Amino acid sequence: MNIVYVTSEYINPVSLGVVDGGLANYLYKITNEMHRLGNSVTVIVLDNVNKTIFYNDIKVIFIKNRPRNSLFTRIKHLFLSKKTRAKIKKEYVWNAISKTIRREHSKHKIDIVQYASYLATGKNPEAKIPSCVRISSYEKTQQKYYGISNPEMLKNEIEQFKKTRFLFGPSRHIANYIKKDLELTNDIEIIESPYPEDIENENHWNFETYKELKQQIGNSRYILFFGSIGKLKGGEQIAGCVYDWLKKHKDTYLVLVGKSITINNIDCASEIQKAAKEYANHVIRFPSQSHDKLYPIIKNSYGVLMPSMIENFSNACVEAMRLRKIVIGTQDNFSQLITDGKNGFLCQVGDSKSLASCIERLLELSPEQKEKMEEKAFERTNTLSTNNICKKLLDYYNQVIKNW
Repeated sequence: MNIVYVTSEYINPVSLGVVDGGLANYLYKITNEMHRLGNSVTVIVLDNVNKTIFYNDIKVIFIKNRPRNSLFTRIKHLFLSKKTRAKIKKEYVWNAISKTIRREHSKHKIDIVQYASYLATGKNPEAKIPSCVRISSYEKTQQKYYGISNPEMLKNEIEQFKKTRFLFGPSRHIANYIKKDLELTNDIEIIESPYPEDIENENHWNFETYKELKQQIGNSRYILFFGSIGKLKGGEQIAGCVYDWLKKHKDTYLVLVGKSITINNIDCASEIQKAAKEYANHVIRFPSQSHDKLYPIIKNSYGVLMPSMIENFSNACVEAMRLRKIVIGTQDNFSQLITDGKNGFLCQVGDSKSLASCIERLLELSPEQKEKMEEKAFERTNTLSTNNICKKLLDYYNQVIKNW
């Protein structure tokens, strides 16, 4: 099968192999496995350059997401109305995507295109080529919790969802939320996301950052948060309870790994440290880490905090559970992966007291209870190998093509 993936993020064209967000990580895993299964794979990425590379034998086409501001363009636009100029600029990205797809289709017939929902890459799909849109997030909730407002971006995404015939996503919660919110009539297929195949290969791990952590905390136990440290991921709730549990469990640390989000000049990670008061030195911070450096930190943690306000299908949660970690997530957002008290804990969304209660339940587990729960966490991920997920995707693609 000849498959094209259109996305707003994939690998970094400068430092090849460095992946960024959850969408980039998902596509990196999927495209490499699809190629291994014998499919022809091309990735079209919105970027600030026009460039084509081959990475692991996969063709990656970076296209500019804004028009060239050439002298010819500026002169030509002088003869157009302001409204027309604005429309051309707005439609540029979808025209660039379409042009690239048509060019690739003329070289080698494309069987299907998978568009990423973020930045509405599938708003204007090619009518003659079967396609689907994967829900990677919902802009309405993203803007709410990041404290930003971009009505045009939200409008484009909603238009994309409403006009898409074949829509799928990894999260039942987000799919149901979007379907109800936008009053969609079409069913949304659920296909979960895989864990990284190399996650358990400790020979490829880099223990540099973990050793640095051990120098600071010795043999003390620590609870980990990794990812974007901000309101969306429950940073305020962590700040709301960190003092009480660090005071009660003085031999315990909180480790934060990731980029701290600043909203209204308030840095979330700094606020968490401030909230810990005299135990601020028990809040250890590290910047974002590559996976090979992150895995040892996850593996040796006592548990993982993920009190997200809204979550699609958390790659981070899957990774932690695959490494036999107990995750504290939020109800609805993580209920697809976590059964409270069986393979992890679920707290109320936006509730610091509920989060504190779950942390206490974690810290009170006997060694036998903890080991049993960790094994159940691992077992939940057994169906999430990249091979299994890609086979489900191929079945779905064939369904789309058949019904196109």
